[in-house]
Amino acid sequence: MPSREEVLSFIQSEEYEPIKIHGIAEKFGLDNKEEKKLEKTIEQLIKQGYVVKDQRNKNRIVQAEEKGIFRGVYSASEDKYGFVVIDGDDENKIFIEGNNKNNAIHNDLVVVQILEDAEDEDQKDSGEIIRILDRGLKEVIGTFEKKRNFGVVIPDDKRIHRNIRIEKNRFGKATDGDRVVCNILKNNNDYENDNNLDGNIKEIIGKKGDRDLEIKVMLRENNLSGEFSPFVIRDAKKIEAPIEEDFKNRLDLRKLNIFTIDGEESKDLDDAISIEKLENGNYKLGVHIADVAHYVKEGSRIDEEALKRGTSIYLVDRVIPMIIEDISNGVCSLNPNEDKLTLSVIMELDLNGNVVDYEIKESIINSKLRTSYNDVSDILEKEDEYLSEKYRDFIDDFRNAEKLMKILKEKRKKRGAISLGGEKMKISLDDNGKPISLDVEDRRVAEEIIEEFMIITNEVVAEHFYNLKVPFVYRVHENPDKENIDYFSEFAARFGYDLDSGKDILEQREELNNILKESERKKDSCIIKSMVLRTLEKARYSDECIGHFGISNMYYCHFTSPIRRYADLLNHRIIKETINGEMDENRKEHFKQIVGDIAEKLSEKEKTAEYVEREVFDYYKTLYMHNKLDEEFIGIITNVTYGGIFVELSNKVTGRVKVGELSDGKYELDEDKLCLRGITSGKVYSVGDEIKVKVSETSKNIRKVDLKISRENREITK
Repeated sequence: MPSREEVLSFIQSEEYEPIKIHGIAEKFGLDNKEEKKLEKTIEQLIKQGYVVKDQRNKNRIVQAEEKGIFRGVYSASEDKYGFVVIDGDDENKIFIEGNNKNNAIHNDLVVVQILEDAEDEDQKDSGEIIRILDRGLKEVIGTFEKKRNFGVVIPDDKRIHRNIRIEKNRFGKATDGDRVVCNILKNNNDYENDNNLDGNIKEIIGKKGDRDLEIKVMLRENNLSGEFSPFVIRDAKKIEAPIEEDFKNRLDLRKLNIFTIDGEESKDLDDAISIEKLENGNYKLGVHIADVAHYVKEGSRIDEEALKRGTSIYLVDRVIPMIIEDISNGVCSLNPNEDKLTLSVIMELDLNGNVVDYEIKESIINSKLRTSYNDVSDILEKEDEYLSEKYRDFIDDFRNAEKLMKILKEKRKKRGAISLGGEKMKISLDDNGKPISLDVEDRRVAEEIIEEFMIITNEVVAEHFYNLKVPFVYRVHENPDKENIDYFSEFAARFGYDLDSGKDILEQREELNNILKESERKKDSCIIKSMVLRTLEKARYSDECIGHFGISNMYYCHFTSPIRRYADLLNHRIIKETINGEMDENRKEHFKQIVGDIAEKLSEKEKTAEYVEREVFDYYKTLYMHNKLDEEFIGIITNVTYGGIFVELSNKVTGRVKVGELSDGKYELDEDKLCLRGITSGKVYSVGDEIKVKVSETSKNIRKVDLKISRENREITK
């Protein structure tokens, strides 16, 4: 008797030919009894949407796709319509109106039938959900409300258009207003006729009014925790500061003028630098990185927890550390006037920024100074007298560092490295955790110094270990996809920028940089920068050295932050074993077996961390804008959709003017011209337009700012 998979494979291999069940039975040599079992198998396939019965003959079956029937996952919108995504391909999806979803809820596995083909390729086919195969929703985070005889959880996710009913015996310790996690109970399989969602309280995240409740919710949504297990805490407390025994066979650099430059609030200091001008005119740059691998041993509970986290997450008012603070802020942190174990890369660079000599050594340092980006920048940019006196023993080091930074920066610029500018946003909170200021700051000279020094170090280390042919974790960035480049070329042309998508990749990179530089002087800079980011691939970790498009170098890795990135920590282990002569064939094979999988996992962990950092930042931005209700702002239209107009305000907050707020009639979307056009009014709102808006509403739970038109800046008739 063939398996279900074999039957399905056979059906799908016979394109456009309706197949009789008897024909399948003959194919597999089945007797009459087995043919009856085959009928049950095929009925299952029909119910699950893989195949359908041919209308001409009930005993004949065809591929479901031939009849416009597909399996997919229903992705709901906040506005009750949605899409069924086929085979996980977000480009291959079917539009579902609200009255055609047949009781489906967000994330359900469904069978959908095409009702109407799209008129053009830019639109989506419309369909109807004809069967719900499985509830994709397993648990929900929301607010618990207690009723007289039962309770409900109101989901945070506005794409879930139903409350979850909680019977009294499933409340747990939840009280009215608590933010909770509830499990969805599976009552029966008749989902199309099941109007109820029932659940039980699994976890209480926090109480109404908790200062950091929303942050806790965001962390829980992404299965993140700042807490370490008692075992990790206990193991960390056993780790002690280095003693003389640990200094053996290490390069002793304690007499050098080594110093750290970090943010004022930083506590996990994992990089220090030293610099001097040599008699031959070259620079000697030392980059000294905390030797975390000396303390965090492979396979230990501390190591397993670090790998599970993958990276530290830096939120507005806290850090979710990769490695427990006893180590990250204590024994490993390169605090001043303390002997610390390090891995040092000591390079000699000529006046063109070329590395003419280098060595990679286990070392011991004693940092002579812990200073900040702002202090060093104020000395170099403003010649601040007080700070110059305070740091008089390091002034020459700071100035040499600035000169070398400019050389390295110019070298990277000449080879075509992508420059997206150094602008950043900073939110300041009061003692109660409320945002009181939102500032846009340019990256200053001290930050550029550290950035350039870390980049050149990562390049040197990556090339060195690539040439040694040992397993390693590289930081890679593929060339952009041609379709993306073609689209960006068309997009940029609308704003007067020229990118020849037919040129080779090096010339395209140069043109991208030219466009970015030119746009800096114009109001559409934020749009161009955003589109460049969408055009480029996402940098990731890999065990293959395939180059880094953005940095414009074949060799790149992460080596300089082992306290906060596991990729760096893993590379440190490989480096230490190699330079100590311990990298035999068995160890090579061991690392070869693990680095690929770990690199892939770390890339996913990085995406999660970036998402949470962005969401928390957006939360505080939304809180800040709540105090700006009815205030007017000048902004730039950055996007237009069927749902409305997205506007980036002068303080870099993005809000939306809902299309329903445009009170002068209906509007249609012109995707080719990137605008919304009034059908009767003739008014046009185009990407790149400057517009005056008011803040009308904020929603901290979903991190959104709603705007309304204050005054139109331009009117275009049809």
